[in-house]
Amino acid sequence: MRAMADGLSCDASVATWLVDRLEERGLVERRTPPLTDALKKLQPAHAEWCGPGNAPTSRGQSGVSRQRPTRSEQLALAAGAPSSLAEEATRQLDAAGEASFLPRDLTMRTLHTSYRVSNLAASLGFYTALGYEQVGRVDLGANASLTMLKFPGEEVVTLELVHRPEDGRVDIGTGFSHIPIQVDDLRATLGQLSEAGLRPGPVERPGGVDGPQISWLIDPDGYRIELVEWPPGHAYGITAADFR
Repeated sequence: MRAMADGLSCDASVATWLVDRLEERGLVERRTPPLTDALKKLQPAHAEWCGPGNAPTSRGQSGVSRQRPTRSEQLALAAGAPSSLAEEATRQLDAAGEASFLPRDLTMRTLHTSYRVSNLAASLGFYTALGYEQVGRVDLGANASLTMLKFPGEEVVTLELVHRPEDGRVDIGTGFSHIPIQVDDLRATLGQLSEAGLRPGPVERPGGVDGPQISWLIDPDGYRIELVEWPPGHAYGITAADFR
């Protein structure tokens, strides 16, 4: 029993060290009380650093004695420097892909995309023609507002138009790529959009004849919209099956 307790203590201490490094980089937020239960679930793959009674050395599967991580090694990982410890920690975090620093009864979802627009009326005209409907608007004062949109078949808001004229012109820059939108029948959709005054691009098949069909639209501020029709039987979005 003592050996089991010592091993668990070591697991928690190494995992605590990993959380400290993630917290320093702003990737996790420490909760109070400490994440004892979550840390115990991590079961570090590098627990061979610890032995009964937290002995400074122990033998791993190769039979080679390993020292517990030194302070310099810990600092090396925190600084992003390459080290065997950094590699072990990276492998541990990858192996714990299903582990979460949140309780298992909590879930996370991507909600909606939000970006600034320069002319709210022009943007609403574009997105309404595209098929969105307005769910509501939040008045922020000083002519600023947040307009919430969704497609009729969606249950929640999926696009937020932020209008803040006093912040100056909208500059998309090089960071924004595009928003993909799934459609059932691309050619029929393009016909309807053209009749509504929009100018969708030609149909493309980047994955070949058996792949998806896509077309591009540009909104009044230059944001790119990708319309996607998947092959029959494909999920409405990208899944792990697309990479097998």
